[in-house]
Amino acid sequence: MPKLYKITKNLFTLTPSSNIYSSANVNFLIDKKITLIDAGTSNDPGPRNIRKILNSLGVPPRIDLILITHSHVDHFTGAKKLKKVFNPQIFAHYLTEQAIKQYSDFRNLGSFEYWEFIEKTFPIVRKTHFIKYLISFMYRRSFGNFEEFQLDKKLKEGDEINLGSFNFRIIFTPGHSPDSICLYEPNKKILFSGDMIPYTPYIHTSISDFRSSIKKLINLDVKLAIRGHGKPQIWQEEKPRYMHFLKDMDIAKLRILKILKLKGPQTAHRMANSVFQRTHLIHKTIYTNLMRVSVFWILKYLEELEEQGKIKSQLIKNRLIFSLK
Repeated sequence: MPKLYKITKNLFTLTPSSNIYSSANVNFLIDKKITLIDAGTSNDPGPRNIRKILNSLGVPPRIDLILITHSHVDHFTGAKKLKKVFNPQIFAHYLTEQAIKQYSDFRNLGSFEYWEFIEKTFPIVRKTHFIKYLISFMYRRSFGNFEEFQLDKKLKEGDEINLGSFNFRIIFTPGHSPDSICLYEPNKKILFSGDMIPYTPYIHTSISDFRSSIKKLINLDVKLAIRGHGKPQIWQEEKPRYMHFLKDMDIAKLRILKILKLKGPQTAHRMANSVFQRTHLIHKTIYTNLMRVSVFWILKYLEELEEQGKIKSQLIKNRLIFSLK
C-alpha cells in the first residue's frame, strides 16, 4: 500500500503501491508552485491517486512542475498522463530527451534496459522471439504503456530552480543512468538523490561515472537524503553507504585481477560468486538467483578494466572469456 511521509510542513514523499524496489517514490513539494519530484509510472501512482493526495493536503488539485531525476520507467513514464490531466511543465536533464525517444515504443525491445544482459546471461533467449515478447509484455503490464512527451526545460550541471522556500541546485550524477541528476537544497541541507544508492545495474550503468558522481555528493553539506526508493535517510547514515560502495568497487576490481592471475581466463559467471558479495539478503535472493544481477555487476567491472587496458576479452565458442592483458 502507498504511504505518505511528511518530511517538512510542505514536503511529502509518497511511496508506491507496488514493490518499493521496482517502483519509485513521488515527492510532493507544496510552495509557490506545486511540484512533483519524479512522476512514477503510468499505473503508479497515476493522476487519480495524485489528485486524492493533493486534496488530502488541502491544496488545489493542480501540478505546476515535474522534476525528473532520471529516465528509468519507474521514475518518469507517468509524466505524460500527468501532463494530460494537470498540464505541468516538465524539467529533466538534457540527455533525458534521448531516453524519451527510445521509450516511445515499448514494442521496441531494444529499449528494455536489461536486454543485452539477459541475452548474455540466458543464451536461450537469443534463440526464440517468444521469450522476448513475453518479457516485453510482462514489462508493459507492470509499468504501463508509455507515450512520448516534450521537456519544457533541459537541465544541466549547476542550474538553479527557485520554488519559493526551496532553491534547488542541479548536480549531474551519471552512473546509474547517463542522465541521472540530484537536486540539492543547500539552505535546508536536503538532497534528492534519485537512485544513487546502487543496487541494480543497467545496460548503461557506468562504474567510472558512479565513482565520479559519488565523490561529488559525499562532500556536500547535507542533513537528509530523500531517495527514489524507500524512506528518507539521515545523511550521517546514508553517507557511509556511498563510501562503502566506493570501497566495494576497488575491492571487486582487485578480486577480478587476482582471479585472472591465479586461475587464468574466466567467464563472468565463473567469477561472480567470488567477486560480488555486497547485496543484502533480499537482493541476493531475488536478483542474484533469479536475474543473476551479480553477473551484471561483474560485466560492468570487466568493462571498466578492459577500457583501462588491464584485461582483454575474446569470444570463444559463443562464450565471452576474459584474461589479463
